[in-house]
Amino acid sequence: MIRILDRYIGRDFLRLFALTLTVLVAISILVNLFDRLHFYVFAGASVSDVIRYYFFRIPRETLRIAPMALLIAAFLTVGRFKRHYELLATQVARVHPLRAVLPIILLALAITIGLYAVQEEIAPQANEAALSTRQRIQSKDVNFHRTRDQDIWYLAGSDRILHIGLLETRENEIREISLFQFSPEFVLLQRVEAAKGRWEGGRWILSGVRIHRFSGGGRDMSVTEVPEMPIQLQATPEDLARMEKKVEEMSSRELRQYIGRLSRSGEDTRRYVADLLAMPAMLAVNFIMALLGIVIAFRVGRQGLLLHMGTCITAAFLYWFLFSLVLPLARNDVFPPLLLLWLPNVVFGGIALFGLLRARPRI
Repeated sequence: MIRILDRYIGRDFLRLFALTLTVLVAISILVNLFDRLHFYVFAGASVSDVIRYYFFRIPRETLRIAPMALLIAAFLTVGRFKRHYELLATQVARVHPLRAVLPIILLALAITIGLYAVQEEIAPQANEAALSTRQRIQSKDVNFHRTRDQDIWYLAGSDRILHIGLLETRENEIREISLFQFSPEFVLLQRVEAAKGRWEGGRWILSGVRIHRFSGGGRDMSVTEVPEMPIQLQATPEDLARMEKKVEEMSSRELRQYIGRLSRSGEDTRRYVADLLAMPAMLAVNFIMALLGIVIAFRVGRQGLLLHMGTCITAAFLYWFLFSLVLPLARNDVFPPLLLLWLPNVVFGGIALFGLLRARPRI
């Protein structure tokens, strides 16, 4: 009987989770589409590019929406189980309520692990494709190219190529800069290296500059050092921001590599370290929300199940509200980041665990 019960509850939970996730992701994408529809029309974007962009956004949206989908799916599964007196039947058969919902708990854990694989393997590649499509939609300029290491190569003219190692659009800064200048025969004439560049007065100002000048077909070289040097580029910070991969679009491996490069360049990395520490906490909330859905359904009577859906929405809202408070504090290193970022999980996980241990479902 137990195996039949496990398959029955597990199948119902997976079906509701898939349905809820599909509906919520579709709504999220449609809302974003209609919000930016005027921009796509103004930019002259093709229908295929728009479809391609939103197709590759699906993994990212799935990671964002999955906690709410797990919460609702667990709540509805247990709620329906109670409404049809099936939970009462299991209690009569001396099956503990926690044993009855064990398939939901195990499947929620498996889904959380699967979402980790999506975050680390599938989503980064999809985000890469979405970013390329977004760049193509926003600008027909194909002079930019970003590598997997987040370097940016820019064709700054018929005789100049710019390489940017690190891009900080929030500060209007670029780092690890190399500007190559060529002759019409594509012979290297000059290479300008700079530690940092800042946007000031409508132009880029490089600092910590070394100018390498070549002659004799690139064989002879002279080196000049200057503290600052302005350069004229058509690329503005807004242009470069189109090429920047956001932190939320990176895998933990990519973000660790990015933090390492920022550290070596002397940049403050506290914000990005907090974002890196937040990744496992954001994954764990998927499992916690499923447990909360079970607890809330246990506390609701057989009648008025849909009316209590607001309890689930309120629980999710309170979690995201608390997380939105602790994340800025963690980024600014006000308190230990790891403690702050796991605080919402500890609070809501504790509530869920306490509710499960005292499981006495109302019939």
